[in-house]
Amino acid sequence: MNESNDIEILFLKKLLSKVKYENLTLFESNQFANSPIGNSILEKIKLKFETKFSETNKRNNNIRIPEFKFELENYVGKSITKRLNEMDKNSFQAISEWNEKQTLEFAKDILGPIKYEKSELLKLTEFLTKKSKEKIID
Repeated sequence: MNESNDIEILFLKKLLSKVKYENLTLFESNQFANSPIGNSILEKIKLKFETKFSETNKRNNNIRIPEFKFELENYVGKSITKRLNEMDKNSFQAISEWNEKQTLEFAKDILGPIKYEKSELLKLTEFLTKKSKEKIID
């Protein structure tokens, strides 16, 4: 195993242990949800099983499993923005100090391997910028 796999396994161990044995705080939930490590794991799972799921769907008379797609106004977007609204003031302080590129990269980390249109990514970036300005004024 390489170092990257070890880090991913430790991430999964920590996440599963928290879910099974402890209460996940909002802060911890955001750490897991916004982590590039989680994105890497999801991407590997997607690549490994994408063709298997596709073949299974064809055998089962093309039963469609709804695909996750991010749009700021769909159920995925509402879930993400709800979670982001609950971030602590220190996180918003950090975001407010970022430049546009850093905020865009964070938005990409939030979305991970989920499908999205560039316009929707930009809406999320705008949301983060606006929300961070609002939260640090409070």
